[in-house]
Amino acid sequence: ISVFLLLAQNQIGTFVSAPRGQGGVFSGGLTVPFDVSPTLQSTLAVAKLVVAKRPVLGFGPGTFGYAWELFKNRAVNDSVFWGLRFGMGSSAVATMLATTGVLGLIAFLAVVAACILLAIKTLSALRAHPARPGAVASFLGTLFLLFAWFLYPVSAALVFLTFASLGICVAQARNTGVIPEVFL
Repeated sequence: ISVFLLLAQNQIGTFVSAPRGQGGVFSGGLTVPFDVSPTLQSTLAVAKLVVAKRPVLGFGPGTFGYAWELFKNRAVNDSVFWGLRFGMGSSAVATMLATTGVLGLIAFLAVVAACILLAIKTLSALRAHPARPGAVASFLGTLFLLFAWFLYPVSAALVFLTFASLGICVAQARNTGVIPEVFL
């Protein structure tokens, strides 16, 4: 990345300082799309109504937009967001409750609990081991990424980083002997 930035520094500097109308960032030439999502309260209200209607499996993956259209607060129709169809709620976990129901939420929370348990077992097995700082860093990074699912809408980058980080944690647990080697 640093090599890329080194090679692109002239183009970046030209783009940022370009005169108005020629694509400069600070000159009004760049239009950035707004990132709008429903509030946590409205997302949870929709999820609550979905769970009341279909508690076990929700409406199905990728159907938050449908649930939003059915159960959104009618005050949204009087705002500037009346025509927006939200495909995701304010956070991945709140959206998960509406789309995959209680069963999907329990499955996700089981993965989070398993990660925390794996971290505790691995770190206790590495009390005075030289690999402990790396294990601590990888488990804290994984917990941070999993915690982000509770706060932000999920993106492809967040999903990729979370599962790559989970894979690193499992590999470290395997290398320390917390997860036994199994041959099929």
